[in-house]
Amino acid sequence: MDFLKDKIRVTLENLNRHLRLWEQEIDGFSYMETPYKTDNVLPCADDPRFTVFEGKEWRLGGDRHAWFYKHVVLPEEVVGQQTRMEIFTGTRGWNVRNPQFIAYVDGKMVQGLDVNHTTFLLGNKREYDLYLYA
Repeated sequence: MDFLKDKIRVTLENLNRHLRLWEQEIDGFSYMETPYKTDNVLPCADDPRFTVFEGKEWRLGGDRHAWFYKHVVLPEEVVGQQTRMEIFTGTRGWNVRNPQFIAYVDGKMVQGLDVNHTTFLLGNKREYDLYLYA
């Protein structure tokens, strides 16, 4: 055994356990299929084409596009702390079937997301309007 590698692994595991003070899965996104996006104009949250997204997996096939929207309200105990959101694609390693996203927080583009880039910062407020273009 390599003592140094084991020591580093255990240290990283301990740090990772303390990385998250609070964690919650967010569901109840609204969903709307859309043509390929050519600008950064977000759809209106009350657009009647939005429907509640059921389930946890989005499977439309290749070269399909959609908007996801959610008004996120965080618990009072995390207000003032830096919060982030993680998106999991369910696939390891990049491939042509793996979805990619662009995340918008309060109307501003903040991060591109794929299998290797899964996290973006929300901020330290309590409420956010979150859009994901997939």
